[in-house]
Amino acid sequence: MEQLFFNPLSGAIYFKLCKRLSDNETYYRNKMKAYRGLGECLLRVRPKLSQLYFTKYLMSAWKLNEKNHELYAYDLLGKYYFYVG
Repeated sequence: MEQLFFNPLSGAIYFKLCKRLSDNETYYRNKMKAYRGLGECLLRVRPKLSQLYFTKYLMSAWKLNEKNHELYAYDLLGKYYFYVG
């Protein structure tokens, strides 16, 4: 997974594909991870779009009641606000 972050745009393409394939309710956990990956890939390229994906990651963590993912989403949103200023 770390190799996808070296080229953020190609990584974003793969995560977006994963997000679209995870539309079924049983694969919602994969969709949550795709939101996280999309946000991390787009953080340096398009920060405003990454905020959207970090927020969706947080909302999906709330829906699945995942406390660790919720905390990590807050960390990523903090990282976003650090980059944007």
